[in-house]
Amino acid sequence: SSFVAQKNNIHNNRDYQNSLNETRAAIAVSIETHLDSLRIEEDFLLSNIFQRLGEYDSAQTYLKETTELSKGLGNKQLERRAGIAMAEFLAMMEEWDEAISIISTIATTSRFFSDSTSLYASLKLLSRAYHATGQYTAEIKILGELEKLDSVVNRHGNTAEILEARLSAAISVRDADRADEAFGYCIQ
Repeated sequence: SSFVAQKNNIHNNRDYQNSLNETRAAIAVSIETHLDSLRIEEDFLLSNIFQRLGEYDSAQTYLKETTELSKGLGNKQLERRAGIAMAEFLAMMEEWDEAISIISTIATTSRFFSDSTSLYASLKLLSRAYHATGQYTAEIKILGELEKLDSVVNRHGNTAEILEARLSAAISVRDADRADEAFGYCIQ
């Protein structure tokens, strides 16, 4: 629809105040017409806009709303996506323990449902969270899984980034053997 295209264009042009108004109008229509899946997408967009405006409480409110709506719909994939967005937000706010709790659960359910896209996103965030909290051994384990998954999801598109993270974690944990192994992969 042209309304959604116009709203996305405004958002992409960084006119956040207009985008905010347009998205709120779209949410009202979604509520009126009971289009909950569209409303969830709009809530994602609103949260993003509020983050860019520096209004973090509002951003978190919309992420929580998105999570609750997706649970109500029973759409597990959308629920995982909402959880990943919430965990990314918490990571941005450096609320690592809560982010780790949410993202660990999502990684587990993603494995169960064979959702490689959600699993990849959750493992990537989980490795970052483990690094930020000094849990380097756990990070190395997650990065090993992420590297294997990268070959499937991204055809090794992020291998260098993953190996760099493995090297950094191995150095941080002072594991010379793992650092040598990661370095060996990096120079191949």
